[in-house]
Amino acid sequence: MNLPQEIEVWYVVPLIRKLLVFDLKKRGLKQNEIARLLKLTESAVSQYIKEKRAKDYDISIPEDVQTFVVKAVDKIISEDGNNHVAVKQINFLCGLFREKKIICQVHRKIDPDFEDCAVCYET
Repeated sequence: MNLPQEIEVWYVVPLIRKLLVFDLKKRGLKQNEIARLLKLTESAVSQYIKEKRAKDYDISIPEDVQTFVVKAVDKIISEDGNNHVAVKQINFLCGLFREKKIICQVHRKIDPDFEDCAVCYET
């Protein structure tokens, strides 16, 4: 059994990083620039680009969430020099993935026992 927090650390955060890397790459930034902005190693950035990390889980990212990814990249670029901007944006996107129940999609792919799960949203 995987806890939702484990799913977030092992799968969701890498997926968010991958989305950020791809957007930054699309904007013409080099791997070393992307690594510096996201506080990653160049080899990690390379692995995201080559899809060796955060492989696709057939997860649909809603259009509004994709818009927030673009806004996060805008902030990361515009606040270059702020050591915490990438952390803030990744944290915000993690919350959004929880709110939009994207984490549930990932959890179901990893652990089919959670097909009808609502654990994170029950009180």
